[in-house]
Amino acid sequence: MNSLLPQLPTVPKDRTGWPWTEETDPAIYAGRTDWPRISIVTPSYHQGEFIEETIRSIVLQNYPNLEFIIMDGGSTDETVAIMERYDPWITHWVSEQDEGQTHAINKGFHIVTGEYTTWINSDDLFLSGAFYEVATQFTNEVDFLYGQCLFLKKDGSIAKGDGPLENLRVLHASDFPYPSQPSCFYRPRLFRELGYLDQQFHFSMDFDLFIRIGLNKEFKRIPERLTKFRWHEASKTSNLQHLHNSNRHTVLSQVINTFKANLPDFNFEGLLSSDQRYASSKDFSQEEKRMIVANALKTMTLIAYTNGELSQVKRMGQMIRELSPEIFAQTYVSNLFRRSRFLNEGMLKTLRSVKSMLTGS
Repeated sequence: MNSLLPQLPTVPKDRTGWPWTEETDPAIYAGRTDWPRISIVTPSYHQGEFIEETIRSIVLQNYPNLEFIIMDGGSTDETVAIMERYDPWITHWVSEQDEGQTHAINKGFHIVTGEYTTWINSDDLFLSGAFYEVATQFTNEVDFLYGQCLFLKKDGSIAKGDGPLENLRVLHASDFPYPSQPSCFYRPRLFRELGYLDQQFHFSMDFDLFIRIGLNKEFKRIPERLTKFRWHEASKTSNLQHLHNSNRHTVLSQVINTFKANLPDFNFEGLLSSDQRYASSKDFSQEEKRMIVANALKTMTLIAYTNGELSQVKRMGQMIRELSPEIFAQTYVSNLFRRSRFLNEGMLKTLRSVKSMLTGS
């Protein structure tokens, strides 16, 4: 594998380091000719400010068997010009109107041919050596591998993102224990078995997909950092939190529906926003089922508190305490539960108004 850095378009002199003036050393791939194909899908729309860095972070992995697909939604900024400059190193790209990000990613997933795949948004990037780690650490026993990440904050500072180490079978089936979505790689055959991204979700399509995988397949967590996640004002993750919460609530409701028949002593009426359930082929113990439901309720409790629904916070907090005292004690649930016992919706609304006036937010 030859160095690609000298072949790529030149960049302004003030852009240095990875992935501008640095690349993954091609020598790490020497001695092996059967590198599995890795397929990367990048959805994009009006991300001309960031997409070149994303492209370079993929191409400059110098990975010997890369399939790189960009699905742009018809951008009118500099995105198309950038893709044209990097066309020799992109397997396939298109710029045309689509039905949103989830639809764009699915379009890419329908044409990937690799053994492992993921998607990365056009404002995030892979860290040097990421594909080497994926290719060498994926094993036949698992269908899903994930690593850690770095978070690039609005002020330019960097924070480490490390996922939890305990209760992973429970978390894979009821939570999002992954530091970042593009740090997760999986076999494309899972789409045929479990379905593609659900296009009803515009914010939690990854959560929904990973829950489906977590209920049916085996995972592998690795300590290496694979990606850098960019947090900025225009990023979808930092906007429209209420819609994100609504999508997550639907997914969590479906998780609870999957196991509530095993918990006849608990009444979930009025708490769930969906009557659908997931298919699950894993053999979970009764204790794991209780913890999965408790963990789903944990996140729903936070959503309810955010929405000022203190009666639901109190009700779900009590259920969590009965289902899993461990989850109740070790998370924010116990705090929210105590607040719900001493506040009412009007008091909480007043406190938030005062805080907003004092902070100017």
